[in-house]
Amino acid sequence: MLLGRRYLGVGLAESAELLCLTHQLFWLLGSVYPGDYLPLWRWLVDPFVGTEKKIREVSRRLDGFLQRVIDEHRQANEAKNLTDCGHGANRDFVDVMLSLPGEEGKERMDDREMKAIILDIFAGATDTSAVASEWAMAESIKNPKVLERAQEELDRVVGRDRMVQESHLRDLNYLRCIVREIFRMHPPGPLLIHHESTQATELMGYDIPAKTRVFINAYALGRNKRVWGGRRRRVPSRKALSGRWGAGRDYPQG
Repeated sequence: MLLGRRYLGVGLAESAELLCLTHQLFWLLGSVYPGDYLPLWRWLVDPFVGTEKKIREVSRRLDGFLQRVIDEHRQANEAKNLTDCGHGANRDFVDVMLSLPGEEGKERMDDREMKAIILDIFAGATDTSAVASEWAMAESIKNPKVLERAQEELDRVVGRDRMVQESHLRDLNYLRCIVREIFRMHPPGPLLIHHESTQATELMGYDIPAKTRVFINAYALGRNKRVWGGRRRRVPSRKALSGRWGAGRDYPQG
């Protein structure tokens, strides 16, 4: 759907390359790099550890892989003489991007923009979903009563002979509460995405200079005893399901 080709079980060389790059990318994204907090680390220690060298190497190989994918799609479209990238004829996401206008009035998006978007989808929409799903299954198995009640709700709302559709979600209150509890206890990105202050400000008595790198600890926020109490887990109650927590958008993830 994204690249218009299967990369598992088809083309062993390309499949192995993509899997290797994906594993290395997620390993680097999930690792703690002291150089982000201690600038001297980059000059004194990292030359011997080689973390930034690995980052540059993975970035170079990923860039080359994605460039080949974009070039293949562009050549295929040019061979078909389709200026709109095959509108209505088995288009994938790369074909759609090739047909979109770029920034600042450019006729088409350039390759750098397309590779950045593809990489964002790989890093932000693949691993995070898998991690959240794994935690949801693990916690449900550890709490059989919660799992049983979720199954009862699915049988009642959806039925055993149908697939879950988007229209069913509004009535799956208990399942929604479980998902939000998983996000609270096991956020896929514990420190969220790094932010940087655009101007000097004061927060809770602390002076924060401009261009200060800010790390938001979502893991600690979800386990703050002053907010959530001393219990490590909170199973949604019937009262929560019948009130605004289960049905509204402002359910406080607990």
